[in-house]
Amino acid sequence: MNRTFTFFFILLAVGKLSMLQAQSGANKDFFDPQTIQEIDLTFKSEKWRYLLDSLRYNGDGLLNAELKVNGKSFGRVGIRIRESGGFQPGNQRNNLHIQLDNVSSGQQLQGYKSIRLSSALRDPSMVREVLATDIAGKFMPAPKANYANLTINGKYYGLMVNIEPFEAPFFERYFESNNGAFYYCPAIRKDTIVRAGCLNGGYGTLQLEKTESCYGDNFVVVQGGGLRDLAELSRVLNQAPAQIESILDVDRTLWMLAYNNVLINLYSYSGGKSTGYYLYRDADGRFTPLIGDFNFTFGSYKSTGRGSDLSLLQLQQMDPMLNVDNALKPLINKLLSNPHYAKVYLSHLRTILFSELLTGAYETKAKQLQEFIKPALANDVNKAYSNTDFDRSLIATIGRLTQIPGIVELMNERVRFLKRHPALAVCRLQLQRSKQNTVKNLWPMRWKNFNSTPKSVSSRPK
Repeated sequence: MNRTFTFFFILLAVGKLSMLQAQSGANKDFFDPQTIQEIDLTFKSEKWRYLLDSLRYNGDGLLNAELKVNGKSFGRVGIRIRESGGFQPGNQRNNLHIQLDNVSSGQQLQGYKSIRLSSALRDPSMVREVLATDIAGKFMPAPKANYANLTINGKYYGLMVNIEPFEAPFFERYFESNNGAFYYCPAIRKDTIVRAGCLNGGYGTLQLEKTESCYGDNFVVVQGGGLRDLAELSRVLNQAPAQIESILDVDRTLWMLAYNNVLINLYSYSGGKSTGYYLYRDADGRFTPLIGDFNFTFGSYKSTGRGSDLSLLQLQQMDPMLNVDNALKPLINKLLSNPHYAKVYLSHLRTILFSELLTGAYETKAKQLQEFIKPALANDVNKAYSNTDFDRSLIATIGRLTQIPGIVELMNERVRFLKRHPALAVCRLQLQRSKQNTVKNLWPMRWKNFNSTPKSVSSRPK
């Protein structure tokens, strides 16, 4: 009898353990970096490539398909090619947007209404987005990312980067609310004609326009709010910068600018045309800029908006105070002209440099990611770069025309340059403290509580 009861309880315990393990797998973060998701799409038409290309040219329409994620069926969903400067009809791989509630209202996956897949454009290493979002998320609001094997109509489409959408879970994690106004500054304008009275080439710089309607040429209102709010942000930034903390989360903005500079992220506000980023207005009425794309980090995009694209040496030696004298980029020019904000910016820049780059943590992470995805990538017949390019992509420049820098090749020399740069010279007291404390402890408030409700810059350590 005792043996029977013992056996019964063992079976019961094993059953409960199996149930807990199953629940744990079902509840596992969809963006867990140690997981490659399995996504399967089935279109009715075998001409789905042509249909997606056509929809991409003619608006934001969606093509229905059946979806399975890790074996779970979601029924019919909507698919379209995401905006991308690299889109060409007939591409073997494209960035894809999957709208989960297109047919079944309310359908979601762990709170998300969509899935955002990137083809890793201009990234032979395949690690830029996952590595860069991991670093960014330690200092400022940033999406999470991992990988996904995508199969379409029974054929392997390729290894994609699975990036967290800017939706309710993201906003609630960083802003405690999903109800704020949300704006996007697309890299590709749908209407290339500049209306009379508006700046020609203003793009997303937030230069002061004559009328609020001009901001509609460069920004899309994604959620709530209106162009008047953007006009007010621009007015305060350009004409009343002393009041900027009332309408802009300055500290998070400085983190973003420091990050863009250290990691050579020029497909952003900091370089080129200042496009491809978002703005979110929180419950306190303050805007926070959000980086939109991470595949161009580590020097994959080389334009600062002035002159020709930068060479490898110029990227490695890019000025940490880039655009501080450029009135056409007021988010940099106005903020960093304030001595206190400039000091905070340089402090943030040093933090990223010493904690993520000087330690070699980024290189270790990049190598681990490549080793993790190598088997999946080997089976990807649609990948843009060869296996040899992938193997060399951390230590050597890839491509005769595109010249994509090796991540380690670029950043090891950049670290050496920034360490010696006068603007980043660390005072003797900080050097003495660093022998006894980690770099994290030099800036404890923002490091340890970066994603909580922000305080004003003036109340933080100077």
